[in-house]
Amino acid sequence: MKNRFKRSISMLLALALLLMSFQFSYAAEPQETKVPDGEYAISYNYWKDNMETASAADGFMQTGNAGKLIIQDGKSKFEHEITSKNYAYFHYLGSRKAGSSKAVITPVGSGYTVDGQDGYQPVVYRPANNGTDNWIVQIDVEDVFKKQDILMHVEVKDIPGFTYNHWYNVQLRLNTSSLPLQPGDGDNGENNGGGSEQPITLENVNELISVSRSVYESTYEGTSFGDYPVGSKTPFFDSIVLAESERDAAGSDTTLYQAILTKLQAALSLYKSLLLSADKSGLSLLIALSEEIASSSVELGTAEGNPGAFYSSITPGEYAKNSKSNFIDQINIAKVVLNDEKATQAVVDAAVNKINYAYIDFPTWQYVASAPAKIYVLDSLAPTEVETIHANEIEKTAVLITNQGLQNRTSVNLTFNGSATSITEVVQSFALEEGGMTTDGLLFTRNRDKALKISKSSTEVKQVYQVISRNMLAGDDKWLGLSFVRYKSGDTTKEAYISYNAGLLDELKQAAVDAQKLHDTASAVVGEEQQFADAKEGLLAAIQSAEQASRNLAATRQQIADAKSVLQDALAAFKETASAILYFSAIHADKEQFSTMDSYFVKPALVTTESGSTLVTLTVKDSATVQAFRVKTGGAFVESTVVSEDEDANTRVVTFKVDNLSELANAQVRAVVPDRNYDMTHDIRLNLNNVNNAELALAITQATAVHKAAVVGTKKGEYPEAAKNTLQSAIQSASAESVRVAGTQEQSDTARTVLLAAVAAFKAAENTVTITDPTPGGLTNGQFSINVRILKFGTDQDSVMQGYINPNAKLSISGGSKTISLTLMQDKEITGLKFNGANVSTVSRNVEQNTRVVSFPIADLSKVTNGWVKVDWPEIDYHHEYDIQIKFDESSIRAYDGSDVLPVKTEEDSDEELVEPVVTNLKDIQGHWAQDAIEKAIGLGIAKGYEDGKFHPNAVINRAEFAVMLSRALKLEASKEATSFNDKQELPKWAQEHIARAVKAGLIGGYDDQTFRAGNEITRAELAVIIARAAKLEIKENAALSFADAAEFPAWARNEAAAAIEGGYIQGKGNNMFDPNASATRAEALTLILRLLEKL
Repeated sequence: MKNRFKRSISMLLALALLLMSFQFSYAAEPQETKVPDGEYAISYNYWKDNMETASAADGFMQTGNAGKLIIQDGKSKFEHEITSKNYAYFHYLGSRKAGSSKAVITPVGSGYTVDGQDGYQPVVYRPANNGTDNWIVQIDVEDVFKKQDILMHVEVKDIPGFTYNHWYNVQLRLNTSSLPLQPGDGDNGENNGGGSEQPITLENVNELISVSRSVYESTYEGTSFGDYPVGSKTPFFDSIVLAESERDAAGSDTTLYQAILTKLQAALSLYKSLLLSADKSGLSLLIALSEEIASSSVELGTAEGNPGAFYSSITPGEYAKNSKSNFIDQINIAKVVLNDEKATQAVVDAAVNKINYAYIDFPTWQYVASAPAKIYVLDSLAPTEVETIHANEIEKTAVLITNQGLQNRTSVNLTFNGSATSITEVVQSFALEEGGMTTDGLLFTRNRDKALKISKSSTEVKQVYQVISRNMLAGDDKWLGLSFVRYKSGDTTKEAYISYNAGLLDELKQAAVDAQKLHDTASAVVGEEQQFADAKEGLLAAIQSAEQASRNLAATRQQIADAKSVLQDALAAFKETASAILYFSAIHADKEQFSTMDSYFVKPALVTTESGSTLVTLTVKDSATVQAFRVKTGGAFVESTVVSEDEDANTRVVTFKVDNLSELANAQVRAVVPDRNYDMTHDIRLNLNNVNNAELALAITQATAVHKAAVVGTKKGEYPEAAKNTLQSAIQSASAESVRVAGTQEQSDTARTVLLAAVAAFKAAENTVTITDPTPGGLTNGQFSINVRILKFGTDQDSVMQGYINPNAKLSISGGSKTISLTLMQDKEITGLKFNGANVSTVSRNVEQNTRVVSFPIADLSKVTNGWVKVDWPEIDYHHEYDIQIKFDESSIRAYDGSDVLPVKTEEDSDEELVEPVVTNLKDIQGHWAQDAIEKAIGLGIAKGYEDGKFHPNAVINRAEFAVMLSRALKLEASKEATSFNDKQELPKWAQEHIARAVKAGLIGGYDDQTFRAGNEITRAELAVIIARAAKLEIKENAALSFADAAEFPAWARNEAAAAIEGGYIQGKGNNMFDPNASATRAEALTLILRLLEKL
């Protein structure tokens, strides 16, 4: 180990020396220029994804040598060296292919899923063969003047006590400042202001010679760590002398300096790589990773502009006071060992252990927020079933913030409803080690007592204050789950106790409901009738006690736990004497579908408890065929015990033990039919969730038969392919209920209802006439019908989303632009939809039918288009967002008959203005935060309500609606010129004149493809820009944005948005977030317009 040649650290040091000597700048991207064919030595870096800082991977991709850019026939490849040690860490390294989507890396458990890896070209490796054990990495580069996206998988296993397994998106950036540039096609021989050449100068050469001599003179040959091998200095010295000789001979010929510099740089790097050193690769890796974490971390108080103060509010993501500085101290200690060339392996290993512990420990000091938790606001701690009459002054949920390093300490963000002038001060109870609190002597003037205001989360109508609810030493067995606040509301001082036990009370209430259901439906085990009666009486008493405890909103955590424990004990005793009905399903061994074996079992079964074990008893039908039934328990398949058999009825009653009713149980059914020479053992699973899926299973069987019998085609009686795929998707979605262990009867029934509707829709899609191609010779401007499919991302399988659309879409072609209009059959449930990375435009919606027509531009119908959808369907407990793709069936294009997209009526479908609207009739604005603004806007004729008597203040607003509101509010001059957008046929009639006015006034414009996209949802950033223009605000160049998500603002919107924010026209959303790309709501838009009118 002592005499091994260790190169990683020495090469990094050499690189540092060179970078200090030669200050290269990255060139801007040249316009209409190219690099001539040839090979060029250039430096490079790996940067964090979309950031201007080096990635931790950069240190492991550097050896001190320059890289080589190879240009041949206009195509670019880049090569650089990597040490064999570091090469082993990279299990995957690839560059993104031109036109491919960027990979999406998603943490899943302890690993990752990577979507889009097939869009990357794996790099090519080969040995360096230059006297080192380095490897050469060759990377395809799309554009040498732009960052190249790189996907990498790093896995480290050879460092004792440390494992590292991560996927990363990084970017390779080439230093093109020294590249020769020549005009590109159509450049007329001029360099359009791109990167400028920075030739190597005599000073650069002299500096490298000086550095090399210094290294030569300060190093020694020997066999100890820190020495260089005997005989290694002479060739290095000869290289220095040769460089000096060539420099002198070159005179003023600067073209020779590059070759001198390159050769001497390589000699210096080779010499430095020969340093005898302990194995510091693991230490180097841990330092790099630690520095990356430390560089992006901030301590508490930073977000609120008060970092490091003794009384600082906490923002989730920040770190505990002094934790970062302590971590940096450990990093610096490790660096001392890293830079000590003579450090022994034992010293290095000890440093690895210390920095590894610090690396693992540091994240535990980060503050983490819970999901909003339900709370109760009380008058006192006396038992009560109602909240205080002032409960509406505090939001019903709160965010709890914890820190593993601080044990049990918990801070809570409480939201007070009111303006900053109405809620002015808040003091809090002092959390005790014993788990309770004290309210003695609280003063509004004492810092220790004050709750800290979270200004970044507060708004005009909500004030967020942070309190400490739990002492760090108050464990679960001690903490009461209660705290106290006193606050000034206007001129009145009020008090409230806060219970954080609402979730536990709900769990106790549900446990009592479940126990009551078992109590009411179970029967006695034969022979234990008296014991059953006694246990039933005890269970009822425990249920009643639990119900009473669950109604006490002031109950402590201990009181709730005691009531739950009593209930669980009574339930366990009851189960020992009771036999309960249990519905179940037999499902496929490895697929989400019901098994054909399900028909061999009689439903329901009975479940009993014996000596703590759970036993299930069921009846097997056709027992002459089913000759064996085994269930896996304790890791092995065990034959079920026969209780009784009825040969005349051909049935058998069996019982078997299950490990857990809340898990799928593996089982085996052996079926024997001698007449057919059939003897087969079938693997199945049992879902023992007490849900009767019989009706659902029957509906799936019937739907499958309909699907199987249907023929795809264009003839009468046949079905469109998209319709058949949609039905298959619906069958798959319904079948997924078979494996839902935590399913409910309501969910099963809902799945059946949805499937029956899908079957009805499929039958309605049957071709009633033979369809022919109405558009021979291609498509011209006009409207057409086209079939579409929504696919699971990266597959040709229908997505669940296919069942939520009308597969017949409208294709509009105008001026070469193509637009797809698609009807969503679940408007309320589909809360987000994008194609090609952009939100779809809402054309119209029908609240009663729960449908929405959306549109989006499409460039090429022959290509599959990437998309994303978010579905929130609370009725069936379905909340998911996922990537999708949409595929267009060009063969189905036909003349548009107006039946594909459902016509619906929107707010503005009337050409007449409303006169003196009665705003109080709008049902959904009463108590809304924007009620006053909405009523005022309606009174001014700026906006109207819908035919359903509602305003829908939280609905998103589209470009057409906002243009109309803004035009009315500002009374914009009429435009004599008609709009010339390519999609003018898609513009709503009621909005066309107002859109023309807003365009003429320069407040809003179209897109690059000359479309307006009236139905596009308007973002908060766009809203801010339009208001800045309307208010004619002064726009500052390079204006700063202080929000945490400032980087998400589109570049074109930053300056105008900053002006609108600084002018007080629009504010953030809380938590120091602006959410610039979120869709604006009708209420937000109106409030902003009224604020504009007030200031004009």
